[in-house]
Amino acid sequence: MSDDRTDGGPARDERPRGRRAAGARAERMQTGTESIREQKRLLRREMNRLLRRLAEADARRAGARLLERVKAWMNADELTGEAAEAQPRIFAFASFGREPDTWQLLRWLWSRNRSVCLPRVEGRRMHFYPVPGEDDLAPTGYRGVAEPVGTGDPVLPASGDLIIVPGLAFTSDGARLGRGGGYYDRFLVRRASDSVAAGIGYRFQLLDSLPVGEHDAYIDDFWPLDSAGPPSHS
Repeated sequence: MSDDRTDGGPARDERPRGRRAAGARAERMQTGTESIREQKRLLRREMNRLLRRLAEADARRAGARLLERVKAWMNADELTGEAAEAQPRIFAFASFGREPDTWQLLRWLWSRNRSVCLPRVEGRRMHFYPVPGEDDLAPTGYRGVAEPVGTGDPVLPASGDLIIVPGLAFTSDGARLGRGGGYYDRFLVRRASDSVAAGIGYRFQLLDSLPVGEHDAYIDDFWPLDSAGPPSHS
């Protein structure tokens, strides 16, 4: 897995303005007097503003890169049947808005009979359930996101499983800014220590620092899924 780590990104003086501006804002907030909660609120607003400037095509291209990234991580393009079942499970999510499009990956995994687990919000907790195919999803779950409809037992990431994690911002040392519900923070602390949690997003979402609270969970890696700079759409 070490051969497939984050590929770095632009050098410091070559960072796109969207990332540089958001990163500078994060650093200013870190040294200010606002509470961590207020710092996060301001940064979420800024990152959501940048995400809204993306086009659907940006999300689709990022989704295609995600598919290739996971294929390389699994090294299992042609595995099917029993050989596929012996491979690690993929804990993913159904994307919405301008998040990198995960549907390309999900449909490829289902076509290969791979083990896919997706989240469902239940009260204050988020549980993952095995999902055999797209017909096993309810189209309007929490916040309108597709969620599993199954009634079986929820599962936790075991040794070697891959968890694909959404977020609004990340750092190279594994800090993550979510949307504010704390669902992934509460979930990630329950995973096997040798599972792999990879955040996905765009390069402007990788910042130098983030406001971090005591209950925030860290990820293992960040996968930038675009080759361009900041969003430039109006």
